[in-house]
This record gives sequence, C-alpha cells and structure tokens, in this order.
Amino acid sequence: MWTSRFRRIRRPWQLAFIACIALVAAAIPAATMAQDADFTVNIIEPSASDPTSWGFDTPSLSASAGQTIMWTNTGTQAHTITADDNSFDSGSIDPGGTFSFSPTAAGTFAYHCTPHPWMKGTITVDGG
Repeated sequence: MWTSRFRRIRRPWQLAFIACIALVAAAIPAATMAQDADFTVNIIEPSASDPTSWGFDTPSLSASAGQTIMWTNTGTQAHTITADDNSFDSGSIDPGGTFSFSPTAAGTFAYHCTPHPWMKGTITVDGG
C-alpha cells in the first residue's frame, strides 16, 4: 500500500526532472551556435498589440565576406529572413529558432520577413 502511494508521488517528480533535462539539452546547441556566429541579430516583437513595431534589433549590419550572421527568433510568431533579391531565404523560423548566413561576396543585401514585410534589414558586406 505505501509502496504504490510512493510510486504515484514519485512519478510526477521523475517526469518533471526528465523535462528539465530535455529543455537544458535543447538549449545547448543554440548557445553553441551563438558562440560560433560573428554577429547575432534578434527578431523582436516589442508589442503584441502593434505588429508594426516588430523588427530586428540590429536592422543595419556591416560584415566581411565569410563572417557568420545568426538571427534568433525571440518572438511568438514564425518569421523569415528573405533577401529582397532572393539570394538567401531562411524558410519559416519558429519561436526560439535560429538561421545563420555567411555572405561570400561583397555587396549590400536588403532582407525582409515574408509574412511581415514591414520587418526589414540590410547587411553591408565588404570583400573581407
């Protein structure tokens, strides 16, 4: 009798512990990727009631060819990083997700979020 009650009490704690370990394990690759990036840009949604306030915390960025830029979706909606000239496209980035891009040529690359076209940014790349 006591054994079955103990097992019923112990099981939720075991599940909670396993869930915590899974969350930590999922966060490790993102933290490692952020350390490998030369630049990190956050996709932000400052106001849920005003989507026009959504954007990028660093909308204008200067980099050298070969450097890595990583975008992190810190919002609650899916977003994209899509070059205006279609030279790169992240596809849908879910909340908490990331996208990395390493330009190989000099130039200025304008980009936007496809579902939210008012979200815009530019990357100016020198030859390295």
